[in-house]
Amino acid sequence: MSAYFTRTGGAPTAFGAAGAVKTGLVANYQVQGIDFYIGVNGPGVTVTLPPSSQIYPGKSFYIKDESGLAGTVNAITLSGGGANIDKSASMTMQANFISLQVLWTGTFWSII
Repeated sequence: MSAYFTRTGGAPTAFGAAGAVKTGLVANYQVQGIDFYIGVNGPGVTVTLPPSSQIYPGKSFYIKDESGLAGTVNAITLSGGGANIDKSASMTMQANFISLQVLWTGTFWSII
C-alpha cells in the first residue's frame, strides 16, 4: 500500500525557496509563508507567526533556540500573529536548546 495526497488548490509550497531556513536571528522576526525553520540566537527575540491569509491548514514551522540560552537569558516569545497557540495569544520558550513545531489547523496554531 502506498501513501499519497492530492492537492486541492492554491499555489504549491515554495519549500527550499530563498528564506525557507532562517538561522542566527538576533532581532524580532515575522515568519513568512515560505519559511520552514526559524533559528533564534539573540536575547528577547519575538517570533510572530504569519496571519491565516498567508498560509494553509497543515502548514507547520519549526522554531529553535540555537544559542542554548533560552532557559537563562535568551527566552524566546512566540506570538500567534492574531490567532491562538493552543488557546494562548503567545507563549514563551524557556529551556536551553528548546525547539518546537507548530501547525496551522485552519483555526489555531497547534504545538505538535
